[in-house]
Amino acid sequence: MTTRIVSPQAICIAAELVSRHPPIAVDELDDVLTPEVLHSCNGKPLERADLQALAALIDPKRLDQADLFAVLANPDQMLLQSEQRMVRKALDLPESDPSDLVLNFNTVPFKWERQIAYITIRPPAVKNIKPPLLFLTGLHHKSAVYLQTLMELARREGRTIVTMDLPGMGGSRLPGNASVYAGDLTDAAVAVIKAAIPEGTTFDLMAHSLGTIPARELYEMGSVARRRLGLTVLIAPVPAQREQNMGYLLDAGFAKEATARNFINGGDLPPMRPELFFQQHDTSSRKWLLQVTGKERYSTSLWSILSQFLAVDRRPLTAVVGVDHELRLVFPVEDRLIPIDIDSWVDRRGIYFVPNADHSFMAGPSAAVEEQLATLQAALNDPLSAATPRFQEGNAYRTIRRASLFGAAGTIDQQVGLFGIGAARLGLFPAGLLGIDAEAGISSMFGTAAEMAAHVGLGLQPLDLPIWIGGGARGAVTTDYSTVDLYFDAYTRAEIRFREVLGAGVMVSLLPIFRDPAEPTHKRSVLIYFGLAL
Repeated sequence: MTTRIVSPQAICIAAELVSRHPPIAVDELDDVLTPEVLHSCNGKPLERADLQALAALIDPKRLDQADLFAVLANPDQMLLQSEQRMVRKALDLPESDPSDLVLNFNTVPFKWERQIAYITIRPPAVKNIKPPLLFLTGLHHKSAVYLQTLMELARREGRTIVTMDLPGMGGSRLPGNASVYAGDLTDAAVAVIKAAIPEGTTFDLMAHSLGTIPARELYEMGSVARRRLGLTVLIAPVPAQREQNMGYLLDAGFAKEATARNFINGGDLPPMRPELFFQQHDTSSRKWLLQVTGKERYSTSLWSILSQFLAVDRRPLTAVVGVDHELRLVFPVEDRLIPIDIDSWVDRRGIYFVPNADHSFMAGPSAAVEEQLATLQAALNDPLSAATPRFQEGNAYRTIRRASLFGAAGTIDQQVGLFGIGAARLGLFPAGLLGIDAEAGISSMFGTAAEMAAHVGLGLQPLDLPIWIGGGARGAVTTDYSTVDLYFDAYTRAEIRFREVLGAGVMVSLLPIFRDPAEPTHKRSVLIYFGLAL
């Protein structure tokens, strides 16, 4: 015999609190239990122990959406119809199933003894020829904000759609101090695939924005635990360096704001900005989206952001789309968060443009308009039997990033002089946050030197100026007309890079010169240089 987890009164009050507030600390529950809240639940006696037990279902310290979703997904709770409507409303879900669809709410265990929440949308007549579709959501966008569009897509496609809340959002809330890494996103998707898709099944994948980061990983994997990935559709994908070379860029202001807030100690990414995410939505939809996304807290740190950017950078797709007929990219034409140079992409097979669509065109209280849904269906169903040629531009990173044309240098304790230096630098992640450069060149200062160098650096962008700060080591063979020396040095360097074309900077070096291995000579120098990227 099953028993209820918590009382109806606790469920009612938790629904009221979750619908009005971001996560609430358990020790602050008494502060928010106002007469208004208690009155909204008919003023019946409340057993605070029941409310605290509900709050402790997922995160022992907080009452939030994850706790309420756990109640909704637990069959042992035996929710009455009125209670289910109440909980669904608090989670911004339809209060009841449409007459032609069945919604199932589920959770799967995840690391930190937490859960990943997912919703299965099942039409009554599933076409056997259509595999199930897994949908991965975007930043601050839990499944609920896409649900109307996904339900309409399920109707039209006659296929089951599984949509999951990425870790840290909606019903997949993580502990308050847990940062989300690229590997967490992929692990969560794999957990849902194993739970929701039968073994031996082929499934299709669709992802939006942040969800395209784990989607790229799944695309590379090709299969998950004896479940084969068929079609992959990426909507407004987070751009890799190779895509940026083709005119597809993340808004610089948003990128700066996101990284600045999390540079050292981490924290929540900034809230939605209507002018970047849903400027094409009508007033009522924007208001609803701001209210729903305003509850979300996507907790990151500098290193977790780096992990996500680098995960994207390792898997650029420009050379593959149009060649692999199972990969499709969908770009909203009016996307301001990740704008695109359409002329560079328009003739490619496997690429679709959604007219009159902003970044979050799939999100909102009503389904996407007809032409937007038609574009999504085209991306899911076009055969793409003929491949198109690979991109001529952007197939590889720009290998020579900067050539130093001239400079001036002075050593603090030995000699001052002017010299010229020519160098070419190969950057493994030249425009990313984290980079490794290798450099070779010839310089002269009362002699000549042939050098090889490598350094690791960190890219920042305060005040919209790209700054590179790094350190590394150099080995060189020098001659001053009479002797040949081999030396190694450790140095730090700061550069200001202007649009990755012109460069100017200062390099400070501490050089232990090993003329005599037992008695290295230390030379400190300052180099001021200018450069031009090729």
